[in-house]
Amino acid sequence: MALRRDIYGLFENVVGPENMSDDPAVLQSYMYQPFGAKEGVWADISPAAVILPASTEEVVAIAKICNRYGIVFKPMSTGWGMHNLPGVEGAVSLDLRRMNRILEIDEKNMYAVVEPHVICMQLQVEAMKKGLNCHIIGAGSNTSVLASATSVVGYGPDGLSMGFSGRNLLGVEWVLPTGDVLKLGSLGADSGWFCGDGPGPSLRGIMRGWEGAWGGLGVFTKCAVKLFHWNGPPELEMKRTPPNYVLKEPIKFFKVALFSFPTIEKLAEAALQLGEAEIGWFVSRLSPSFVGLQMASGANYVATWNSGMLQEMLKYAFLFVIFANSEGEFEYQQKVLAQILEDTGGQTSPISETKEMQELTATAVIKVDEVTRSCFRTTGGFNTSFGAMDTVDLAMSQIKAGRELKDRYI
Repeated sequence: MALRRDIYGLFENVVGPENMSDDPAVLQSYMYQPFGAKEGVWADISPAAVILPASTEEVVAIAKICNRYGIVFKPMSTGWGMHNLPGVEGAVSLDLRRMNRILEIDEKNMYAVVEPHVICMQLQVEAMKKGLNCHIIGAGSNTSVLASATSVVGYGPDGLSMGFSGRNLLGVEWVLPTGDVLKLGSLGADSGWFCGDGPGPSLRGIMRGWEGAWGGLGVFTKCAVKLFHWNGPPELEMKRTPPNYVLKEPIKFFKVALFSFPTIEKLAEAALQLGEAEIGWFVSRLSPSFVGLQMASGANYVATWNSGMLQEMLKYAFLFVIFANSEGEFEYQQKVLAQILEDTGGQTSPISETKEMQELTATAVIKVDEVTRSCFRTTGGFNTSFGAMDTVDLAMSQIKAGRELKDRYI
Protein backbone atom coordinates (compact mmCIF):
# COMPACT_ATOMS: atom_id res chain seq x y z
CA MET A 1 0.00 0.00 0.00
CA ALA A 2 1.65 3.22 -1.20
CA LEU A 3 1.74 6.41 0.85
CA ARG A 4 -0.24 9.36 -0.43
CA ARG A 5 2.16 11.83 -2.05
CA ASP A 6 1.14 14.67 0.26
CA ILE A 7 1.92 12.54 3.33
CA TYR A 8 5.18 11.39 1.76
CA GLY A 9 6.05 15.05 1.31
CA LEU A 10 5.48 15.75 5.00
CA PHE A 11 7.97 13.06 5.96
CA GLU A 12 10.40 14.41 3.37
CA ASN A 13 10.18 17.84 4.97
CA VAL A 14 11.35 16.30 8.26
CA VAL A 15 14.32 14.17 7.12
CA GLY A 16 15.08 15.43 3.60
CA PRO A 17 14.36 13.58 0.33
CA GLU A 18 17.67 11.72 0.45
CA ASN A 19 16.74 10.10 3.78
CA MET A 20 13.56 8.28 2.85
CA SER A 21 12.33 6.06 0.06
CA ASP A 22 9.35 4.14 -1.25
CA ASP A 23 11.27 2.61 -4.16
CA PRO A 24 10.11 -1.05 -4.40
CA ALA A 25 13.71 -2.24 -4.76
CA VAL A 26 14.67 -0.46 -1.52
CA LEU A 27 11.58 -1.70 0.31
CA GLN A 28 12.37 -5.30 -0.68
CA SER A 29 15.62 -5.05 1.23
CA TYR A 30 13.64 -4.31 4.41
CA MET A 31 11.15 -7.14 4.04
CA TYR A 32 12.86 -10.42 4.86
CA GLN A 33 11.85 -11.98 8.18
CA PRO A 34 13.19 -15.53 8.61
CA PHE A 35 10.99 -16.43 11.57
CA GLY A 36 7.81 -15.62 9.66
CA ALA A 37 8.86 -16.83 6.21
CA LYS A 38 6.49 -18.97 4.17
CA GLU A 39 7.53 -21.45 1.55
CA GLY A 40 7.90 -19.70 -1.78
CA VAL A 41 7.27 -16.26 -0.27
CA TRP A 42 10.09 -13.76 0.32
CA ALA A 43 8.03 -11.78 2.84
CA ASP A 44 4.36 -11.08 3.42
CA ILE A 45 4.26 -7.35 4.04
CA SER A 46 6.26 -4.49 2.61
CA PRO A 47 6.60 -1.19 4.47
CA ALA A 48 4.96 1.68 2.61
CA ALA A 49 8.17 3.68 3.03
CA VAL A 50 11.47 3.63 4.88
CA ILE A 51 12.46 6.78 6.79
CA LEU A 52 15.89 7.52 8.27
CA PRO A 53 15.65 10.08 11.11
CA ALA A 54 18.83 11.54 12.56
CA SER A 55 17.63 12.92 15.91
CA THR A 56 15.03 12.70 18.64
CA GLU A 57 13.33 15.79 17.20
CA GLU A 58 12.94 14.14 13.82
CA VAL A 59 11.55 10.96 15.41
CA VAL A 60 9.00 13.07 17.33
CA ALA A 61 7.94 14.86 14.13
CA ILE A 62 7.55 11.54 12.27
CA ALA A 63 5.52 10.01 15.11
CA LYS A 64 3.15 13.00 15.15
CA ILE A 65 2.57 12.82 11.39
CA CYS A 66 1.85 9.10 11.75
CA ASN A 67 -0.66 9.81 14.53
CA ARG A 68 -2.35 12.54 12.50
CA TYR A 69 -2.93 10.22 9.53
CA GLY A 70 -3.37 6.89 11.31
CA ILE A 71 -0.13 5.36 10.05
CA VAL A 72 1.66 2.61 11.99
CA PHE A 73 5.42 3.08 12.43
CA LYS A 74 8.02 0.59 13.61
CA PRO A 75 11.71 1.33 14.38
CA MET A 76 14.74 -0.83 13.71
CA SER A 77 18.40 -0.42 14.61
CA THR A 78 20.99 -2.72 13.01
CA GLY A 79 18.54 -5.09 11.32
CA TRP A 80 20.61 -8.06 12.50
CA GLY A 81 17.33 -9.61 13.57
CA MET A 82 14.44 -8.30 11.46
CA HIS A 83 11.86 -9.22 14.09
CA ASN A 84 10.49 -5.69 14.23
CA LEU A 85 9.22 -5.37 10.67
CA PRO A 86 5.78 -3.78 10.22
CA GLY A 87 3.00 -6.29 10.71
CA VAL A 88 0.29 -4.42 8.78
CA GLU A 89 -0.08 -2.91 5.32
CA GLY A 90 0.61 0.79 4.94
CA ALA A 91 3.08 1.02 7.86
CA VAL A 92 6.43 2.79 7.68
CA SER A 93 9.80 1.53 8.91
CA LEU A 94 12.10 3.88 10.79
CA ASP A 95 15.70 2.91 10.04
CA LEU A 96 17.76 4.44 12.84
CA ARG A 97 21.20 3.96 11.26
CA ARG A 98 21.89 7.72 11.18
CA MET A 99 21.57 7.82 14.98
CA ASN A 100 24.94 6.17 15.55
CA ARG A 101 26.81 8.27 18.10
CA ILE A 102 28.38 7.42 21.44
CA LEU A 103 27.31 10.57 23.29
CA GLU A 104 29.26 10.08 26.49
CA ILE A 105 31.55 7.67 28.32
CA ASP A 106 31.66 8.48 32.02
CA GLU A 107 34.81 6.82 33.34
CA LYS A 108 34.22 7.69 36.99
CA ASN A 109 30.64 6.43 37.18
CA MET A 110 31.23 3.64 34.62
CA TYR A 111 28.45 4.15 32.11
CA ALA A 112 28.02 5.13 28.46
CA VAL A 113 25.23 7.04 26.70
CA VAL A 114 24.46 5.77 23.20
CA GLU A 115 22.08 6.20 20.28
CA PRO A 116 20.26 3.25 18.64
CA HIS A 117 22.75 2.34 15.92
CA VAL A 118 25.84 2.16 18.15
CA ILE A 119 26.95 -1.46 17.97
CA CYS A 120 28.60 -3.37 20.81
CA MET A 121 31.98 -3.53 19.09
CA GLN A 122 31.96 0.23 18.52
CA LEU A 123 31.32 0.87 22.22
CA GLN A 124 33.77 -1.80 23.35
CA VAL A 125 36.64 -0.29 21.36
CA GLU A 126 36.07 3.16 22.87
CA ALA A 127 35.44 1.84 26.39
CA MET A 128 38.65 -0.22 26.43
CA LYS A 129 40.67 2.92 25.80
CA LYS A 130 39.42 4.07 29.21
CA GLY A 131 39.94 0.78 31.06
CA LEU A 132 36.30 -0.25 30.72
CA ASN A 133 34.28 -2.87 28.84
CA CYS A 134 30.64 -3.44 27.90
CA HIS A 135 28.34 -6.44 28.02
CA ILE A 136 27.83 -8.01 24.57
CA ILE A 137 24.84 -10.23 23.90
CA GLY A 138 25.17 -13.73 22.49
CA ALA A 139 24.00 -12.59 19.05
CA GLY A 140 27.37 -10.91 18.56
CA SER A 141 29.28 -7.67 18.66
CA ASN A 142 27.52 -6.22 15.60
CA THR A 143 24.26 -5.87 17.53
CA SER A 144 22.81 -2.63 18.89
CA VAL A 145 23.70 -1.77 22.49
CA LEU A 146 20.46 0.20 22.91
CA ALA A 147 18.20 -2.41 21.30
CA SER A 148 19.35 -5.23 23.58
CA ALA A 149 19.09 -2.97 26.65
CA THR A 150 15.63 -1.54 25.95
CA SER A 151 13.81 -3.87 23.59
CA VAL A 152 15.18 -7.35 22.87
CA VAL A 153 16.12 -9.99 25.50
CA GLY A 154 19.78 -9.17 26.32
CA TYR A 155 21.75 -12.17 27.55
CA GLY A 156 25.26 -13.19 26.52
CA PRO A 157 27.93 -15.54 27.88
CA ASP A 158 29.86 -12.69 29.48
CA GLY A 159 26.78 -12.22 31.67
CA LEU A 160 28.64 -14.17 34.33
CA SER A 161 30.68 -11.02 34.99
CA MET A 162 28.84 -8.23 33.15
CA GLY A 163 25.17 -8.95 33.70
CA PHE A 164 22.02 -8.88 31.58
CA SER A 165 21.22 -6.00 29.23
CA GLY A 166 17.92 -5.13 30.91
CA ARG A 167 19.63 -4.92 34.30
CA ASN A 168 22.46 -2.81 32.91
CA LEU A 169 20.05 -0.15 31.67
CA LEU A 170 20.20 3.29 33.33
CA GLY A 171 18.57 6.53 32.11
CA VAL A 172 16.44 6.35 28.94
CA GLU A 173 14.99 8.81 26.44
CA TRP A 174 11.82 7.33 24.92
CA VAL A 175 9.59 8.70 22.17
CA LEU A 176 6.18 7.19 22.89
CA PRO A 177 3.84 6.05 20.08
CA THR A 178 1.98 9.35 20.54
CA GLY A 179 5.11 11.37 19.78
CA ASP A 180 5.56 12.53 23.37
CA VAL A 181 9.05 12.26 24.90
CA LEU A 182 9.38 10.39 28.19
CA LYS A 183 12.61 10.41 30.19
CA LEU A 184 13.11 7.54 32.62
CA GLY A 185 15.10 7.37 35.83
CA SER A 186 17.37 10.16 36.97
CA LEU A 187 17.16 11.69 33.49
CA GLY A 188 13.50 12.48 34.13
CA ALA A 189 14.51 14.63 37.09
CA ASP A 190 17.20 16.44 35.06
CA SER A 191 19.83 14.72 37.19
CA GLY A 192 21.85 12.97 34.50
CA TRP A 193 21.91 9.39 33.23
CA PHE A 194 23.27 7.50 36.24
CA CYS A 195 20.11 5.72 37.44
CA GLY A 196 17.29 3.88 35.66
CA ASP A 197 14.75 4.19 38.48
CA GLY A 198 12.94 6.96 40.33
CA PRO A 199 12.27 9.30 41.79
CA GLY A 200 8.87 7.74 42.26
CA PRO A 201 7.59 4.52 40.68
CA SER A 202 9.90 2.84 38.16
CA LEU A 203 8.68 2.44 34.59
CA ARG A 204 11.40 0.04 33.45
CA GLY A 205 9.08 -2.93 33.85
CA ILE A 206 6.47 -1.29 31.62
CA MET A 207 9.15 -0.29 29.12
CA ARG A 208 10.60 -3.76 28.53
CA GLY A 209 9.53 -6.31 31.14
CA TRP A 210 11.78 -9.35 30.85
CA GLU A 211 12.11 -9.68 27.08
CA GLY A 212 11.22 -6.31 25.56
CA ALA A 213 8.64 -5.24 22.97
CA TRP A 214 10.84 -5.60 19.86
CA GLY A 215 10.11 -2.09 18.60
CA GLY A 216 6.41 -2.11 19.44
CA LEU A 217 6.34 0.67 22.06
CA GLY A 218 7.63 3.69 20.20
CA VAL A 219 11.29 4.61 19.72
CA PHE A 220 14.10 4.58 22.26
CA THR A 221 16.36 7.35 21.03
CA LYS A 222 19.06 7.40 23.72
CA CYS A 223 19.99 5.29 26.72
CA ALA A 224 22.75 4.87 29.27
CA VAL A 225 24.22 1.44 30.02
CA LYS A 226 26.60 0.23 32.70
CA LEU A 227 30.25 -0.35 31.85
CA PHE A 228 32.61 -2.72 33.64
CA HIS A 229 36.26 -2.89 34.63
CA TRP A 230 38.64 -4.03 31.86
CA ASN A 231 42.03 -5.25 33.00
CA GLY A 232 43.40 -5.81 29.51
CA PRO A 233 45.22 -3.53 27.07
CA PRO A 234 43.53 -0.34 25.83
CA GLU A 235 43.75 -1.61 22.27
CA LEU A 236 43.56 -5.20 21.04
CA GLU A 237 46.22 -5.74 18.38
CA MET A 238 45.47 -8.53 15.92
CA LYS A 239 47.41 -10.77 13.57
CA ARG A 240 46.27 -12.83 10.54
CA THR A 241 43.40 -11.89 8.25
CA PRO A 242 39.62 -12.05 8.88
CA PRO A 243 37.83 -14.23 9.73
CA ASN A 244 40.83 -16.05 11.25
CA TYR A 245 42.42 -13.10 13.04
CA VAL A 246 43.61 -13.64 16.61
CA LEU A 247 45.17 -11.55 19.37
CA LYS A 248 48.77 -10.63 18.60
CA GLU A 249 49.79 -11.16 22.22
CA PRO A 250 48.14 -13.20 24.99
CA ILE A 251 46.39 -11.20 27.70
CA LYS A 252 47.83 -11.46 31.18
CA PHE A 253 45.88 -13.48 33.78
CA PHE A 254 43.47 -14.67 31.05
CA LYS A 255 42.79 -18.34 30.41
CA VAL A 256 40.25 -20.19 28.28
CA ALA A 257 39.29 -23.79 29.03
CA LEU A 258 36.82 -26.27 27.60
CA PHE A 259 35.38 -28.79 30.05
CA SER A 260 33.25 -31.88 29.47
CA PHE A 261 31.06 -33.68 32.00
CA PRO A 262 29.65 -37.21 32.26
CA THR A 263 26.00 -36.06 32.33
CA ILE A 264 23.95 -32.93 31.73
CA GLU A 265 23.12 -32.95 35.46
CA LYS A 266 26.81 -32.76 36.38
CA LEU A 267 27.30 -29.90 33.94
CA ALA A 268 24.43 -28.03 35.60
CA GLU A 269 25.85 -28.71 39.07
CA ALA A 270 29.24 -27.30 37.99
CA ALA A 271 27.58 -24.18 36.58
CA LEU A 272 25.75 -23.59 39.85
CA GLN A 273 28.93 -24.04 41.89
CA LEU A 274 30.82 -21.58 39.68
CA GLY A 275 28.12 -18.99 40.34
CA GLU A 276 28.15 -19.61 44.08
CA ALA A 277 31.96 -19.36 44.15
CA GLU A 278 31.77 -16.09 42.20
CA ILE A 279 34.66 -16.93 39.92
CA GLY A 280 35.05 -16.64 36.17
CA TRP A 281 34.52 -14.04 33.49
CA PHE A 282 32.65 -15.93 30.78
CA VAL A 283 30.77 -19.22 30.58
CA SER A 284 28.89 -20.78 27.69
CA ARG A 285 27.57 -24.25 27.12
CA LEU A 286 28.81 -25.49 23.75
CA SER A 287 27.29 -28.12 21.52
CA PRO A 288 29.57 -30.26 19.32
CA SER A 289 28.12 -28.68 16.18
CA PHE A 290 28.66 -25.13 17.52
CA VAL A 291 32.37 -25.77 18.07
CA GLY A 292 32.75 -27.53 14.74
CA LEU A 293 31.17 -24.70 12.81
CA GLN A 294 33.88 -22.33 14.06
CA MET A 295 36.40 -24.25 12.00
CA ALA A 296 38.01 -22.49 9.07
CA SER A 297 36.37 -24.49 6.31
CA GLY A 298 33.16 -26.39 5.77
CA ALA A 299 35.12 -29.39 4.51
CA ASN A 300 37.18 -29.49 7.69
CA TYR A 301 34.00 -29.40 9.76
CA VAL A 302 32.37 -32.23 7.82
CA ALA A 303 35.46 -34.43 8.09
CA THR A 304 35.79 -33.82 11.83
CA TRP A 305 32.09 -34.36 12.41
CA ASN A 306 32.09 -37.64 10.50
CA SER A 307 34.96 -38.88 12.66
CA GLY A 308 32.73 -38.65 15.75
CA MET A 309 35.45 -36.85 17.74
CA LEU A 310 33.42 -33.72 18.46
CA GLN A 311 30.35 -35.63 19.56
CA GLU A 312 32.39 -37.76 21.92
CA MET A 313 34.43 -34.93 23.49
CA LEU A 314 31.73 -32.27 23.72
CA LYS A 315 28.46 -34.05 24.42
CA TYR A 316 28.06 -32.18 27.74
CA ALA A 317 30.55 -29.33 27.72
CA PHE A 318 30.99 -25.66 28.44
CA LEU A 319 33.60 -23.03 27.72
CA PHE A 320 34.89 -21.22 30.77
CA VAL A 321 37.16 -18.17 30.97
CA ILE A 322 39.14 -16.84 33.92
CA PHE A 323 40.25 -13.21 33.69
CA ALA A 324 41.88 -12.02 36.92
CA ASN A 325 43.32 -8.75 38.14
CA SER A 326 46.46 -10.21 39.71
CA GLU A 327 48.55 -13.34 39.84
CA GLY A 328 47.17 -14.19 43.28
CA GLU A 329 43.57 -13.92 42.11
CA PHE A 330 44.40 -15.93 38.99
CA GLU A 331 45.82 -18.78 41.07
CA TYR A 332 42.91 -18.65 43.51
CA GLN A 333 40.29 -18.94 40.74
CA GLN A 334 42.14 -21.88 39.18
CA LYS A 335 42.24 -23.70 42.54
CA VAL A 336 38.52 -23.17 43.11
CA LEU A 337 37.80 -24.31 39.56
CA ALA A 338 39.86 -27.48 40.06
CA GLN A 339 37.86 -28.35 43.17
CA ILE A 340 34.55 -27.84 41.36
CA LEU A 341 35.69 -30.06 38.49
CA GLU A 342 36.72 -32.76 40.97
CA ASP A 343 33.32 -32.58 42.68
CA THR A 344 31.38 -32.84 39.40
CA GLY A 345 33.56 -35.18 37.34
CA GLY A 346 34.54 -32.49 34.87
CA GLN A 347 37.44 -33.13 32.53
CA THR A 348 39.55 -30.69 30.52
CA SER A 349 39.12 -31.28 26.79
CA PRO A 350 42.32 -32.44 25.02
CA ILE A 351 42.05 -29.53 22.60
CA SER A 352 41.69 -26.99 25.41
CA GLU A 353 45.39 -26.38 26.03
CA THR A 354 46.48 -26.13 22.40
CA LYS A 355 47.90 -22.80 21.22
CA GLU A 356 45.34 -22.59 18.40
CA MET A 357 42.43 -23.14 20.80
CA GLN A 358 43.73 -20.50 23.21
CA GLU A 359 44.31 -17.94 20.43
CA LEU A 360 41.05 -18.43 18.54
CA THR A 361 38.84 -18.70 21.59
CA ALA A 362 40.37 -15.82 23.53
CA THR A 363 39.69 -13.53 20.58
CA ALA A 364 36.19 -14.89 20.10
CA VAL A 365 35.06 -14.53 23.72
CA ILE A 366 36.36 -10.97 24.11
CA LYS A 367 34.98 -9.67 20.83
CA VAL A 368 32.00 -12.11 20.62
CA ASP A 369 32.67 -12.41 16.90
CA GLU A 370 32.23 -16.12 16.17
CA VAL A 371 28.44 -16.06 16.25
CA THR A 372 27.93 -15.74 12.50
CA ARG A 373 30.19 -18.67 11.70
CA SER A 374 28.73 -20.89 14.40
CA CYS A 375 25.04 -20.10 14.03
CA PHE A 376 24.46 -18.94 10.47
CA ARG A 377 26.72 -21.10 8.32
CA THR A 378 23.89 -23.61 8.33
CA THR A 379 20.34 -22.76 7.30
CA GLY A 380 17.24 -22.45 9.49
CA GLY A 381 16.81 -21.02 12.96
CA PHE A 382 18.53 -21.79 16.22
CA ASN A 383 17.98 -21.42 19.94
CA THR A 384 19.82 -22.09 23.17
CA SER A 385 17.52 -23.71 25.72
CA PHE A 386 14.15 -22.92 24.19
CA GLY A 387 14.24 -19.39 25.52
CA ALA A 388 15.16 -20.27 29.11
CA MET A 389 17.32 -17.48 30.47
CA ASP A 390 16.48 -17.82 34.12
CA THR A 391 17.89 -20.38 36.56
CA VAL A 392 20.26 -23.15 35.54
CA ASP A 393 17.67 -25.70 36.66
CA LEU A 394 15.02 -24.21 34.36
CA ALA A 395 17.45 -24.14 31.43
CA MET A 396 18.32 -27.80 31.99
CA SER A 397 14.67 -28.85 32.12
CA GLN A 398 13.99 -27.06 28.85
CA ILE A 399 17.07 -28.58 27.20
CA LYS A 400 15.70 -32.01 28.11
CA ALA A 401 12.25 -31.15 26.78
CA GLY A 402 13.78 -29.89 23.56
CA ARG A 403 15.88 -33.00 23.14
CA GLU A 404 12.85 -35.26 23.58
CA LEU A 405 10.94 -33.23 21.01
CA LYS A 406 13.76 -33.31 18.46
CA ASP A 407 14.34 -37.05 18.93
CA ARG A 408 10.92 -37.70 17.40
CA TYR A 409 11.78 -36.00 14.15
CA ILE A 410 15.57 -35.93 13.70
